[in-house]
Amino acid sequence: MEEPRKRILLIDDDAVMHGLVRAFLTRVGYEFAGATDGRQGLELARSYRPDLILLDYMMPEMDGIGVYDRLRTDPELSALRDVPVIMLTARNDDAGLRSNMLQRGVYAYLNKPFGLHELRNVIENAFIVSEINRRNLELQEEIRRARDFLRSVVDAAPVGIFVTDAAGKVVLSNRFLADLFGFPSAEELAGLDLIRESLPGAPRLTAIEAVLERGEPLASEQVSVHAPDGRRLLLNVRAVPQRDSAGRLQGSVGILEDVTSAEKRAVEMTMLTQIAHAMQGTLDLEELLHLILTCVTAGEALGFSRAMILMLSEDETELRGTMGVGPSSPEEAATIWQSLSREKMTLPEFLEKYGRRRPDPGDRFNNFVKTLHHPLSDERCVLARALREQRAFVVSERSRAEGMARCDWLSEKLASREFVCVPLVARGKGIGVVVADNLYTGHPLEAELVELLSLLSNQAGLAIERARAYAHLARQKEELETALGRLRQAQDRLLEAERLATIGQMAAQVAHEIRNPLVTIGGFARSMLEVPRDPEETRVILGIIADEARRLENILNNALDFARLSRPKRQWVDLNEILQLTVFLVQDELHKRQIRLEKHMDLHLPKLFLDPQQMRQVFLNLFYNALDSMPEGGQLTVSTCSVDERQVLVEISDTGQGISADILQNMFNPFFTTKPDGTGLGLPIAQQIVHAHGGRIVVDSELGRGTTFRIFLPIQGEADAKPTGTGSVAESAAG
Repeated sequence: MEEPRKRILLIDDDAVMHGLVRAFLTRVGYEFAGATDGRQGLELARSYRPDLILLDYMMPEMDGIGVYDRLRTDPELSALRDVPVIMLTARNDDAGLRSNMLQRGVYAYLNKPFGLHELRNVIENAFIVSEINRRNLELQEEIRRARDFLRSVVDAAPVGIFVTDAAGKVVLSNRFLADLFGFPSAEELAGLDLIRESLPGAPRLTAIEAVLERGEPLASEQVSVHAPDGRRLLLNVRAVPQRDSAGRLQGSVGILEDVTSAEKRAVEMTMLTQIAHAMQGTLDLEELLHLILTCVTAGEALGFSRAMILMLSEDETELRGTMGVGPSSPEEAATIWQSLSREKMTLPEFLEKYGRRRPDPGDRFNNFVKTLHHPLSDERCVLARALREQRAFVVSERSRAEGMARCDWLSEKLASREFVCVPLVARGKGIGVVVADNLYTGHPLEAELVELLSLLSNQAGLAIERARAYAHLARQKEELETALGRLRQAQDRLLEAERLATIGQMAAQVAHEIRNPLVTIGGFARSMLEVPRDPEETRVILGIIADEARRLENILNNALDFARLSRPKRQWVDLNEILQLTVFLVQDELHKRQIRLEKHMDLHLPKLFLDPQQMRQVFLNLFYNALDSMPEGGQLTVSTCSVDERQVLVEISDTGQGISADILQNMFNPFFTTKPDGTGLGLPIAQQIVHAHGGRIVVDSELGRGTTFRIFLPIQGEADAKPTGTGSVAESAAG
């Protein structure tokens, strides 16, 4: 289907101009309308709705400035406020007028007389700039949403989080920290000097002073505080220095964790950590909902008999049954539990086997749940109250008798005298509810179990919002790629804006990723502090803590590399020399893993205009990927050659396990990984570096045969760069 022709309105008192412009613009594919004075032009603009206005500066009664001001300020013309305007004038010697018009928002300023082809070029450029501005505004809104989402993640964290400046004054904190010390909001903590002042009921936090003085992280400091409600709490304080890209100390980042009931909650927290990790492993919404409900009903987890999710409708008027997991009869429950009792699985194994899938189309309970719906206007219904008040409710005979919590229609549908309802919340807004009961076991709904379900639902709400955001971003990515095809002249700006949107997504993902190792480290550290261990057990625990710390460091380093990848600092280098040095770095690993190395270097390669550090990072990443694919040994082959006079080729091949087609399609996507401890940023960073050098990277692989990465690099890195005798280049040439 052809796109509608764009409409252009000419407001000019020159009849000859109208005839010429009308004939030319209609011939080149535009619709045309004309007005001979300002007032007529404004009336015609209101009804005609042009895509662009050509406006004469000098006209009787109302001149071009008057018309332009009306277009931009008149509420009745608000629909035309963003329509690009090109000012036409015969005053070609008035530089002040030209500057004034451009500053006021006129897209272009065209002096009479002008050529018709010049007019066409100006019009097309105005449309391109207008489209770029529109897309930039959309991307800025996406970035704002991502920032708000990250803030909601920080506020939802079950620990106090703070950031200070170099003087120890709080610049950022979260809601948990404010509640812990009785502040009305996190904003009330801003400016508090944590070095010279004390939080209410707490001693001075010497950990912050030590971190800022030494510039080194502090593993843990334990302090005893009196909470505003009179309870005595034990807090763990951990802090690390915050540095800028140049390594200068900017302040500190730390957490305060209430470990008063840590020993009691250790098992529960481990379980929630495993559940959170499982939820982070999928972005498919239907699969995620089934995983959440499996966590609620699994005996290895919360162990409810049945569970269901009702999501808020798009018009936010009712709750609709979305999915249910559980048996539909006592006989089916007995059969399922008997079958599962014969399988000895850990919680992660159980979730991997039974959680990561979609419900069977014939599942009776799930199909029953999908028939449920109830209006939010029923304010007495506990489902509406849970969503509105964002807290859990237990519906029981006692709550119904006391009038505290009722939901008669659902009690009748479920044939259950007691059930719990907890809200699903994301970014402070209710998006649905989880309902669960113990109809077939008869176990009471104890407060601790309800609390665990609430904690799980907090994580589930964020995960659901993340899956929705991912689907939304995927749709926007497709739209952006289509727009890029039409706006080639704006390609660099749009690619940068897309990268900023990706960083927003990355910030949300990293916020989830770092939580797992932090919880693991904290849990084991607390257990060592509270329970004496023998040396061997201590060594094992310290090994786990060290592994998790390395994992955390790897996540942060890779995320920073991806987000802060600097422009290449190019110089004339010998590509073979860079490869030889990188091979030397993995020589010991090759020997340990019994991997043979073959090198085929073209000794006549020309020098290339590259950033040697960034290219070494690319090759090192590909070498380690190759090593990981050959756990039982094999052969690594590295070769270089000139493809033609414009580019050279680097090939890195292994005889490893190979890569399947579905993984090949996703391997350059940020955060996609098949390694248990991987971050999914190695190959995207490598690809980003190669593209920044004007090159490209492709991969071929065959399962059971091995993988080959081919990197094509331009021989002339920059058009104006000239090699010197030392192989360096002037700073201006690199920039």
